[in-house]
Amino acid sequence: MSDDKSPESSPKETENTDAPKGIIEVKSKRHKYDPYDDEVEHIAKPDDESDALKEDASANIIAENTTEATDDDLPEKPLPKLSEVETIWSNVILASFFGCLAFVISATSGETIKFSTYFAMIHIAVIAMFCLFRTIPVRASKEPADWALGSLAAWMPLFLFSIGSKTEIPLFFFLNLLGMLIATIAVFNLNRSFSVIPVVREIKKGGLYRLVRHPMYFGYCISITCIAIQSMNFAIIGVSIGVIAAIIMSINTEEKFLSQDPFYAEYMGKTRKKLIPFIW
Repeated sequence: MSDDKSPESSPKETENTDAPKGIIEVKSKRHKYDPYDDEVEHIAKPDDESDALKEDASANIIAENTTEATDDDLPEKPLPKLSEVETIWSNVILASFFGCLAFVISATSGETIKFSTYFAMIHIAVIAMFCLFRTIPVRASKEPADWALGSLAAWMPLFLFSIGSKTEIPLFFFLNLLGMLIATIAVFNLNRSFSVIPVVREIKKGGLYRLVRHPMYFGYCISITCIAIQSMNFAIIGVSIGVIAAIIMSINTEEKFLSQDPFYAEYMGKTRKKLIPFIW
C-alpha cells in the first residue's frame, strides 16, 4: 500500500487535472501525453491559448449578428432644389416657348383656321400664362432622361395639334375637341403647379385630379388618337404612337420621382388610376 502518486503510476489522473481536456484529447491522437515531455509541456499552460479562443469566439458571434450596410440602410440623399432665380428664368423661357408655338400655329394656318386649331391655340396660351407665375418647386429632378421624356410628352402633342388633319370626321372631330377641353381644364386645375419635368410643388387633388392623376395627358391621348385616325397618314400615325408611348413612360418616371414626397404618396393611395378613369 503506497500513497505515492507518481506520473508513472497514474498518468490518467494527471492528464485530467493538469491540462484542458479538449486540448489533450486532440493531442493524444498523435502523441501520448506526458507532463514531463518538453514537446507537450506548453499544452499544460492553457491560459494564453484559451484567451485567444474566447476572443475568436466573440469575434465570430459579432460577425454573425452584424449585417453589412446596404443602400437601403443608408440615409436618403436630399433631393436637389431649384433656387428662386432658376425658377424665374425657367418660367420666362418656358412661357416664351409656348407663346412662340401659339404664334407659329396661327401664322401657318392660313386664311381659314379650323375650329380645332383655335382650341389648340387657346390651350397653349393658357399654359403660357400659368408658366409665368409658377411657384418655386420644393424639389426638382435633374435627371436628363426625366427631362427628355417630360419634354416629349409636353411638346409633341402640341405639334400634332398644329398639324391637325385634312379631313374631319364628325365623331373624331368632337372627340378631338373633348380631349383638348379635358387637357385645358386640367391646366386650370394645376394652375401655378404646371410643369414639364418632374418637380414637387403643391399637390393638386381637386377637379379632374380626383378621377386620375394625369388628366392632361389623358386629354392629349384622346386628341392624338383622333388626329391619327383622321389623317390616314402612316407617318402621322407612327408619330402619334411614339408620342403616346412617350407620355406613358413620362408618367412612370414622373411618379417614381414624385412618390418620394409623402403628400404625393398619400394622393396616389387615394386616387388609384394614373391615366384612364376606372381603368388604368
